[in-house]
Amino acid sequence: MLNQVPTETARFARSAFFDKTYEEALALIEDAQIYLTAVVEEPAGKPATDRDRGAAARHALATTRLTSRIGHIMAWLLYQKAVAKAETGPDGGPLKPPRTLADWPLLDAEDGADAGLPAVLVDLMARSHELFRRVKRLQAQLERPDHAVPASVRLFAELSEGWSRGEGSV
Repeated sequence: MLNQVPTETARFARSAFFDKTYEEALALIEDAQIYLTAVVEEPAGKPATDRDRGAAARHALATTRLTSRIGHIMAWLLYQKAVAKAETGPDGGPLKPPRTLADWPLLDAEDGADAGLPAVLVDLMARSHELFRRVKRLQAQLERPDHAVPASVRLFAELSEGWSRGEGSV
């Protein structure tokens, strides 16, 4: 049995706006992977002091929040792609949606404690927070009880479909 997909939701998941958000998330994953790989490969160096331990704890918290945000963003985006393609779950039934992003308030919290964090990590955190908030707003719009997609999103999706088929002009 295939998922019954509201037409507007399926159209949105195939829009240029959705694709741009998805590509932005993939770029964020790649940038985070490069940063985290470089951090892991750094030599341990001298023994840590209490001050260093505090900085290390802040760094660990920031990287955990970063990877958690990215994981939740990608879970939601991949679910939308699968639903738009009417894919089924492993048992042949409907796919189980990921938890609502609103259920993760700590991932939406302002990062604030940027003092002492590397500038690259602060930038990755800001990008992940901005993307998380955007996807959270999209999820809220698509999960309205009437499954209504705002007219502006619907219009953008229709225009981007036309442009992708070469029917529109800028």
